[in-house]
Amino acid sequence: MPVLALCALVAALVWTVRYDGNFTDPLGLSWRYAACWALFAVALLALRRVPGRLVVPLVLAGAFAVAATGLVAEPRTSTDSYRYAWDGRVQAAGVSPYDHAPQDPALARLRDPWLFPSGAAACAGPDRARIPYAGRTPQCTRINRPSVHTIYPPVAEVYFLAVDRLSPEGARHKPLQIGAGALSLGVTVALLLILRRRGTDPRGAAYWAWCPAVPVEAVNNAHVDVLGVLLA
Repeated sequence: MPVLALCALVAALVWTVRYDGNFTDPLGLSWRYAACWALFAVALLALRRVPGRLVVPLVLAGAFAVAATGLVAEPRTSTDSYRYAWDGRVQAAGVSPYDHAPQDPALARLRDPWLFPSGAAACAGPDRARIPYAGRTPQCTRINRPSVHTIYPPVAEVYFLAVDRLSPEGARHKPLQIGAGALSLGVTVALLLILRRRGTDPRGAAYWAWCPAVPVEAVNNAHVDVLGVLLA
């Protein structure tokens, strides 16, 4: 029963993350997400029946499977990770991310078609922000608020730079998702160690490890908040 409940949760998460309905069908996306939370509750209840010696292996296996579901698609409900990728790229070029906003012409040499599409069709999406341009071809970016300087603190910026440096050319959003997935697993391990030190039931770690918000927000959207959770 616990394994079946966990498998059902993983399947529902894949179904949800792969569904590109944030702008076209937000209600449908919400129902999918709600189903994940219901299955999460079922999985937690089923975990209570697992013998003590099997709890930690199952929590860890579930944490890996749940986090992996966030990797099955590009970011679905947030564009924040595009700013992370840009800030990392800017730093790798030897420029402080605090000095220029993304649309600043001084950084035009660092732009690529992924973060800065061009043309009417490429710039028509609801998640594209128009930027100033010369000529007749519209220019835009995936980065939200491109006229605003970065708001992220130095520790986050170091993380963005590290991901950029470790990423192969053209990897796009995937390294940030993988990095966030690794951080989320690190939180699970930290929780298990803390609970063990306190002599507390390790099942408590599943509230994080199997939580639907982890693959959706921490992994798929690659939100840097997960770094703060780990460091906390």
